[in-house]
Amino acid sequence: MTVAYYTQHLRDLYWVKPIWEVTGGIFCSELAETGRLMQQHEPALPFRHIPTGIKLTLGRAAGEGSVRVKRKSVRLQLAQVARALKPDVIVTTSNHRHAIRRDFWGWLRQGFTTFPQVKQVQAFHGVSSKNVKFNPWMAEYDLLLLPGYRERDKFAELGILRHVRHALIGHPKADRVLRGELTREVARARLGLPDRPTVLYAPTHGALSSFYRWGLAVCGAVPDGCNLIVKPHPSLVTTIAAEGTGGAMLTAVTDYLRQRGGVWLPHDPDAMQAMAAADVLITDYSSVAEEYLIFDRPLVFADHLAHAMGRDRAHRDRGDWAGIFACGTVVTEKGALAEAISFSLEHPDAHGAARRAMRDYVFAYLDGRCAERAAEAIASLLLPTHTV
Repeated sequence: MTVAYYTQHLRDLYWVKPIWEVTGGIFCSELAETGRLMQQHEPALPFRHIPTGIKLTLGRAAGEGSVRVKRKSVRLQLAQVARALKPDVIVTTSNHRHAIRRDFWGWLRQGFTTFPQVKQVQAFHGVSSKNVKFNPWMAEYDLLLLPGYRERDKFAELGILRHVRHALIGHPKADRVLRGELTREVARARLGLPDRPTVLYAPTHGALSSFYRWGLAVCGAVPDGCNLIVKPHPSLVTTIAAEGTGGAMLTAVTDYLRQRGGVWLPHDPDAMQAMAAADVLITDYSSVAEEYLIFDRPLVFADHLAHAMGRDRAHRDRGDWAGIFACGTVVTEKGALAEAISFSLEHPDAHGAARRAMRDYVFAYLDGRCAERAAEAIASLLLPTHTV
């Protein structure tokens, strides 16, 4: 079985790297930058750059209301991956529509080319409550790899699971945690942190990010006797550099961390080590909140758009936050951050029942065999017959 893995950004790689360790294969992307970062962070992984064209798009700069023209690479279609790499199976982590589509007779076609033997698997790249993955075109895949019952139920509601096979696999990225290989002590040692209470601030990117408005306030609210780690979404610093918005906050936060002796991880594509080191996670509307449920430790949510209006409010309200917000302390004013953090450190099981219930709904398995389970589901696609 030859498997090609499509990951547009390096952060997506860590969702499927544990599966690749079982199946083997090659990674690919339309972004040369992904290959350069992979060479820096994961030089042993095979990678192929498959170039595409450039398009101009209109978009709003993160952290502000202005709209500007942006240059972006045209997304790589899975038909191009099939032609270039000739795999038996293509696994994608993208939520965008780029699968090879079926015609009336069930053949996979794009343009004048037919790909009857290629199997297409959707592995996604997060478990966020943003709801961006729940789209009708997910029925175009041969297999959906779902972490748990929440994703299954939402896809079932859309009627998608009547048309595509799915497998509940758990959270492959967390296998090393679940097997006891990445502990709090191991993570702190790797990060050079002393053994004392540790707080992680991990904001998302784009318009939903709390970093632009609350970044310095969050850092300053962490008690002096604690280690502080700031691990923003990997795209946040890149976006600030490209769009020129948020530079003042970025400077203020990095200066503060330097004076305090905090840890700044702006480009690390894998947040799992920082999460393992932390006793409390502060985030906003990021999928790291769901991932952190694996550790069963306190969460603080910087709900900085709770009182927003217009496009910001609409952007926030596309998500379904009630379930995950019930798993921690929700802060809607900057002045309440310090009290929420201190409360979470002093009462780590205050929301424990809700956290564990949500964890077991989001992740079907906690046995450290999630990657094996995913690899078995992928391999079964190539059997002469299989049961859906």
